[in-house]
Amino acid sequence: MRNLNRYIFGIMMLLASLFLSSCQPVQALDPAASSQIQPIETVTGSDITGSDITGSDNGSSQVVPKVVRDLEGTYAGSWTLFGIDEESKVVKLASWTDTIKAENPQMDDEQAYVLTTSEMVFDGSDAPSVKFTGKEGYFLMPDGTLGDYFIETFGQISKSTQLGENVWISVTPASAEDMASYRLPNDSSGQHALVKVVTSEEGFEIHRITRVTTVTWTDQAGQDRSIQFVSLQGFHKRQSE
Repeated sequence: MRNLNRYIFGIMMLLASLFLSSCQPVQALDPAASSQIQPIETVTGSDITGSDITGSDNGSSQVVPKVVRDLEGTYAGSWTLFGIDEESKVVKLASWTDTIKAENPQMDDEQAYVLTTSEMVFDGSDAPSVKFTGKEGYFLMPDGTLGDYFIETFGQISKSTQLGENVWISVTPASAEDMASYRLPNDSSGQHALVKVVTSEEGFEIHRITRVTTVTWTDQAGQDRSIQFVSLQGFHKRQSE
């Protein structure tokens, strides 16, 4: 395994996209719906109780949608990150376990979300565990329905798209840290396609994630080259309450 400290920041930034639906419950995709749009629940008068409700000035209040409240929970994961060496062979860069806590569902004028707290522990390293916070949920449309799913970590926002029943995808450019770890020329480029499939196994909710990376560069002979490889594999498992 290569020098882990070199990759810790890049791995943490990777988690900004990893979280896409890392806390998202199993649910079927309605072919007639777009981006899992659902109406916001409303209550009035004496029905307003509990911390999941935000006030309003017109006598009614909005309840944090159930699909967002269902994100609450604790999730444990295990991950392996891969790269390529000088001969463009796939090599292991790092592995780690993590725990994510999603809690405190809330909403504002633009989003409905949960707050997340994550802790990573790297395998085979004396590096201390890494802790950070974020949030995850949905943007709100002007009519109050739920729009795109989002994850915000380190001030960066990423979005995911649902392709089918319990299947999500996110496509992002490879970062400068990624490209440096692949030991490619400075003018190289790449992109990640991250696929998440949610299943139920022995009564537990499992989020399996695979990231496929494609990189292109020009070698010393001036020839255009490219390679595609699995750069990340892992899972999150919802813990029993």
